[in-house]
Amino acid sequence: MGLAFYVWDIGVKRGDIQLLGVASYAAPLLSTALLILAGIAPASWLLIAAAALIAGGAALAARASARSS
Repeated sequence: MGLAFYVWDIGVKRGDIQLLGVASYAAPLLSTALLILAGIAPASWLLIAAAALIAGGAALAARASARSS
């Protein structure tokens, strides 16, 4: 966990903060996909709907980020 905060800090200080914010939407999708692939969580329509909402939010954020660039 400490390493994640350290890397995030580097990304905020030296990277593109807007791109970092948009890319952060991938974290819950990837963790959920790993849980499903490992057999810990069952795939359900609720998870698919949640993933679609997260992806939609990321698309909106990416669109807003592209406009401001």
